[in-house]
Amino acid sequence: MPLVSVVLPIYNAEKYLHLTLDSVISQTYLDIEVICINDGSTDNTQAILEDFKKRDDRIRIINRENKGLVYSLNQGISISKGKYIARMDADDICLPKRFEMQVKFLESNPSVGLVGTSYMYIDENDNQLSKRIVPRSLSIIRSMLLFGSPICHPSVMFNKSIVGEHLLYDENYDSCEDLELWFRLNDKGIEIRNLSDVLIKYRILPTSISSRKMAQQKERTNFLKNQYIGISSHDLEHICGGKTRNRFLWTLKNLKNIGYFSGFVGVSFSILYAFKHKKNIRC
Repeated sequence: MPLVSVVLPIYNAEKYLHLTLDSVISQTYLDIEVICINDGSTDNTQAILEDFKKRDDRIRIINRENKGLVYSLNQGISISKGKYIARMDADDICLPKRFEMQVKFLESNPSVGLVGTSYMYIDENDNQLSKRIVPRSLSIIRSMLLFGSPICHPSVMFNKSIVGEHLLYDENYDSCEDLELWFRLNDKGIEIRNLSDVLIKYRILPTSISSRKMAQQKERTNFLKNQYIGISSHDLEHICGGKTRNRFLWTLKNLKNIGYFSGFVGVSFSILYAFKHKKNIRC
């Protein structure tokens, strides 16, 4: 079986870390290494990691001063030994067959650079909130990148041989590093796919993000769309003869919901083409 390197960045995660690690080492797929990057935690994270390492020698612990999420991800990727690299966050939970199903898909589809999964939102008390089924089609995924991320970042597994030198995250996008990577991989023609199976529980915690951080995130996301697509979020607000972006999204969503996937993709790219070439369009 090919080795899977699980990259787990950790910062002050004592409340949920044991649940996360239990879900990883209890996977039905056994050939894994778990790279735990302790990013300068000041709580009981280190003790929890040491306890788990005594129980399971597949766990590797890297301790260092706090340098942030993107640095931690890149460090974990750089020292990984596996054919495949699985992302994981320190407060989420893997379902037992996650790695098994992702490896099976990547082995059967060797041209795919990464595969994500559908997921279940949970709250701080492990209550299930809602299920999110992500798109599987490459064309739908590419189209939906216009409006957000159609990929659940902590659910992703990469094929290191396909993604290659493009795998490392850009430290200039520490507030939207995942979206920047999806755009960059898509721009390089690397195939991105999803599994419809719910294979991860994604924890939603009360936000502490500042208004300044939110503004920075929005600014960088808009820059990404300009850089990789050639159209800005401001332009999207004026799509279809003055209709709002929400109206445009509603139209595309209805096409998608009734199963008209080709229409969903065709309309979105037709509108983008029209805007890039200054053509008049009507919905």
